[in-house]
Amino acid sequence: MLPSLYAGWTDQLLRGPIPKETKATCDNCAMLPQSEAPAKGVFFHPVTRCCTYQPPLANYRAGLILSDDEPDLAAGRRTVEERLSARIAVTPLGMDPSTRFLLLYKNALGSFGRAPELGCPHQIEGQCGIWRHRPATCTTWFCKHVRGATGFEFWNDLGELLRFVDGQLGLWCALEMGVEAKLLARLLEPKRLEATDLGAAIEEDVYRSLWGRWTGKEADFYRACAEQVRPLAWDDVAQICGPHLTLLSRLVRERYVKLISEQTPESLRIGLIQIEGIVAGKYNTVTYSSYDPVRMSPHLVGLLPHFDGRPTGDVLEEIRLQRGVRVDPALVRRMADFRVLVEEGSPA
Repeated sequence: MLPSLYAGWTDQLLRGPIPKETKATCDNCAMLPQSEAPAKGVFFHPVTRCCTYQPPLANYRAGLILSDDEPDLAAGRRTVEERLSARIAVTPLGMDPSTRFLLLYKNALGSFGRAPELGCPHQIEGQCGIWRHRPATCTTWFCKHVRGATGFEFWNDLGELLRFVDGQLGLWCALEMGVEAKLLARLLEPKRLEATDLGAAIEEDVYRSLWGRWTGKEADFYRACAEQVRPLAWDDVAQICGPHLTLLSRLVRERYVKLISEQTPESLRIGLIQIEGIVAGKYNTVTYSSYDPVRMSPHLVGLLPHFDGRPTGDVLEEIRLQRGVRVDPALVRRMADFRVLVEEGSPA
């Protein structure tokens, strides 16, 4: 289920339900070894799992959390209040990851899902404390997808759209709240590593220059932003965010049509496949993502060379005549979803 506001907007944008990603099981992490025996592959840390990320919270989204007084959100609300109290990367536009965190996150190779030091401040005893109001990246990232790369491409584009919406609505809210344009322009400039990122206290006059009359009332500011955004329908959001959002919306709709389609591609060829070993007599292959390997029988792998860009129907008939095997079109579609096979004319 998508979190607050996102759900209503995407319903209006797509005019149809989004299929559930049942392979990415947050309550029983699919990226942990399934037994105590040593296992090969990519696995996550058992505590942080994929939550090795400090999510940005647009002002209105922070306000949604701070104004939600339901008991089940109390612990998560405190984590947001703690970020407010720390005053690091807390501005009228919202709450950003610290520059120090971003520096580590972008340069520590192989750390995602594996480095506890990068753990999310809103994760509480292995659970997301702000789940009902989680931001765009946390909403749209999955380790595995029911339809492989087809699902990944849909969620990736939807994530880009929702991040853009958060940024634009955050800016819109700040302007509506009377924050000076000169200050907002400064906040949009690239950030540098500062002493506050390394534990130094922010200077009071610097902090006041960011917040003005809202200094000490930042939570009230964020709550007011949430109240501005709550009543917005998707058409209102599109009008605020402009032509760039129109472009992103069309791309997401195109991905959605593919996501719910059951058609078999008309012509296919072998994609880029990396065979990492054999498990239980099947090839363990990596295609679109190392997080979502595919197991294929040697017999099925032996059929792949038939797919050389000719019409799919002709290839299936050739396999039937030469190999005595009837290949279900649904299996062909699944191999295309996972980029074992790719459409003719597309990159490998």
